[in-house]
Amino acid sequence: MARRIKEAPIVHQNRIAEKAMVLFAKKGIENTKMDEIAAAAGYGKATLYVYFKNKDDIVAFLSLKSMEKLKELLSEALENGESAKEQFFSMCNALVKYQADYPDFFDRSLQYIQVEKKNDNAWLSKTYQVGEEVNQIISQYIKKGVENGELEQTTDYFETILLMWGMITGVIKLAFEKEEYIRIGGNILKDEFLNAGFEKIFKAIMSNEDCSS
Repeated sequence: MARRIKEAPIVHQNRIAEKAMVLFAKKGIENTKMDEIAAAAGYGKATLYVYFKNKDDIVAFLSLKSMEKLKELLSEALENGESAKEQFFSMCNALVKYQADYPDFFDRSLQYIQVEKKNDNAWLSKTYQVGEEVNQIISQYIKKGVENGELEQTTDYFETILLMWGMITGVIKLAFEKEEYIRIGGNILKDEFLNAGFEKIFKAIMSNEDCSS
């Protein structure tokens, strides 16, 4: 009988994390137990601890995966469109998709971009690194827009990135968390609210010359 090929640890980690994410979405992270994750993934509880130290370790692993997905989405978004505005809206829509696909990790990923570089958890340290790569992607977008005269001149790209990031993610969080309130109180659908918000944010970062034209 042929010997079964031994799978790499990352294969098991991905399998466990995938099932954990389903449970987190249904029950919430705090209410999900390790033995439930083990059962859903088809592992014994003892075996689960071979691949993850605890539930926080699984959450950190998933946060890294979601951050890597965010980087992928933003990279693809900035390949769409030629103008700074087209790329901006493509980037915003990528973030909306990220929120829809990874609602439990949207906030966590935003936090991990700014964590200390040195961290006892390897997953969180890697998440920080990927977060810095995300910032570089946005930085390159801003620099290109400034060079083309489409975005406002800035002497502090780091500050501009954080302000733009904060405004975009703030509008997205508000749209998802207050969707019913916005619909009833403002008589506006979520997508319309998002587009209006993105339009205002872009006007805030575009060059004065474009604003006056």
